[in-house]
Amino acid sequence: MKSTTRRMGLAATAAVVLVGVCCALGLTAARLVEQNDNKEQSITIKAFAGYSPAVASDWNRMPLWLQYERLSGIHIDWQTVPASEVADRRNLLLSRSPGEWPDILYGTQLSPLELVGYGASGVLIPLENLIDREAPHLKALLDRYPDVRRGLTMPDGHIYSLPMLYDPEFGSMLTGEKLWLSRSWLAALGERPPETTEELYRLLKRFASSDRNGNYKHDETALLVQDIDSLELVLKGAWGLGNRGAEHPFVDVNPRSGALRFIPTSPEYKEMLQFMRRLYEEGLLDNRLFAINESEFLRLIREEPVGAFVGNGPPSSVEGEYAAGAALAGPRGDRLFAGVHHPLHRAGAFAVTSANRYPEAAIRWADYFYSEEGNRLFFLGSPDETYRPAAERASAFSDSTAAVIGQGEDAKSERRIGQFLIWPRAEYPGIVRKTTFPGAESSASAQAGASRLQPALPAEVWPGFTYTPDENDLMIAYSADIQGYVAEMRNRFITGEVTFEAWDDYVVSLRRKGLTGYMAIYASAYKRFAMP
Repeated sequence: MKSTTRRMGLAATAAVVLVGVCCALGLTAARLVEQNDNKEQSITIKAFAGYSPAVASDWNRMPLWLQYERLSGIHIDWQTVPASEVADRRNLLLSRSPGEWPDILYGTQLSPLELVGYGASGVLIPLENLIDREAPHLKALLDRYPDVRRGLTMPDGHIYSLPMLYDPEFGSMLTGEKLWLSRSWLAALGERPPETTEELYRLLKRFASSDRNGNYKHDETALLVQDIDSLELVLKGAWGLGNRGAEHPFVDVNPRSGALRFIPTSPEYKEMLQFMRRLYEEGLLDNRLFAINESEFLRLIREEPVGAFVGNGPPSSVEGEYAAGAALAGPRGDRLFAGVHHPLHRAGAFAVTSANRYPEAAIRWADYFYSEEGNRLFFLGSPDETYRPAAERASAFSDSTAAVIGQGEDAKSERRIGQFLIWPRAEYPGIVRKTTFPGAESSASAQAGASRLQPALPAEVWPGFTYTPDENDLMIAYSADIQGYVAEMRNRFITGEVTFEAWDDYVVSLRRKGLTGYMAIYASAYKRFAMP
């Protein structure tokens, strides 16, 4: 299944404009330095981290961390590995003797299942008391949003990590991938944005036969998606599925019974796959669906006629060409946008090992990035060095940094920003706010799209659940068999490799793979989460 790490494109390349209050770094950082001067001197903390392909690998020379060392008085000795290898390398590192462990794990893709295991074995230390004492910015957020605290709390009552959060007020970040429609194609055909799945089907038929590229062939791309997961997130709410949000793609609540429902065996899910099969069979889905990478996906949107696509937003060079569609109503009148994320995006973004001699300092160091001041440093850098405070309560990358970032495509610009800052395509402790985040989700088009989806958002959105060590072991085994089989069969149903006459056999096979046990564990985890 798709990685949970979000793709965050740039809102602009040479000058990213953000609405916010820009002031010099001051009170929060000064307090951090004072606390460290009072408690420990010459602190060095060993960190193990994963870096994304967009970011420079040597974090010991990264301008962000050099600036923060001057502000915090804490030196971080970084050991970094590619994000694609970080989970395996982290597990190998922690299998050695404690003397070889790092002090902190930063952006190492710790799952809730792994937090349970490493917490129970004593590799990771509990952080809830340290958060209360040493992390005022994160504590304020946990007090304000109790769902986030519950999502971070493991079944043994402990919190073993600091999270990567999305600001609950940042609607365009929470809604993530959406359906985007070409304004010029709609205007040329005299069409309006679709409101139902059948209207979408008819519109895509017109797109496919419109000869927008003028070559007298029906070779236009009516609907471009990078993967089936994305298309499913956009469509499933039209069948009333996914009513607890994107963190739970397989389980939601049956609105008729109030019981937990395994989505991929429901009659509504079968109907949705049949709709997707119709799109694929009639050539309305691009035939590169199962082989396209992100660079090619973005290139096609920029350079070739594309009537509609599913994604976080258009590349900055064609932002004005596309508008986000509304949530679609399905055959029974359901109109729900299931692709909304919980503010607790990644629970395991930062953890402290039992080898750390300075856990209080480590927590203070990380807590800074939950503050507004820390946000500006993390996403923009230093005032007048990498960004420019402006009189209109806005900020933009400074001329010198803009020259390095340059004009060009979003991925190239991310790599240039990755020479200064580490946020592009990364996992990190902190909170992503609209006022300081210079990604595509802060663009005017993305925010307008989130507003269109607002009326159709689920009434309740769950964070990821947590499991006991025993549940953890069983859930890993069940998930590998069940979720892998669901993905395989979904693709085969859509492409026609397997007909829907085999649906009952598919359901029986899932039961044989342990679906009853899987749902029993899910129910236990939900019961714990729902407890006040």
